[in-house]
Formats: sequence, structure tokens, C-alpha cells
Amino acid sequence: MRARRTASPLRRFGTAADAELLSAYLDHYLSRPNLDYDQAVVLGTLLYLDEILGSEYTTRFLVLDSTFGGYSCW
Repeated sequence: MRARRTASPLRRFGTAADAELLSAYLDHYLSRPNLDYDQAVVLGTLLYLDEILGSEYTTRFLVLDSTFGGYSCW
């Protein structure tokens, strides 16, 4: 799956099903660092969907970073 081509249209649809699809993509590819494709694009799209849906799909991919008082990605 070429995430860059897929993430942008999913953002436009903006449904929970789209957020679940992007989450599944991140589940698969973030666990395999040798497959560094478009994870940043997908994560950004998922953050946007969380904002418009009022959901928290992205939170499981973020880690609280007390060093800087914010969050880090995976």
C-alpha cells in the first residue's frame, strides 16, 4: 500500500473507518523499522482525523516524553 497516495483521500472522507485503516497501516509498518515508507504522512493524517472526529486513534502511537513536556512518536 502506498500510503502517501491513500492517506490524502482518506483524510478527505474523514470517517472512523478511514482512521482504523490508517491505524492498521501504522500497526504493521511501525513494528518493522526496515520498512520506512510514509509513516510520517499517515501519522499526520491520523492526527488530523482525530481532530475532526474527536477521536484518539493516534494516542497509542505517541509516547509521553517528560524530557520535553510533550509527546514523541512511536
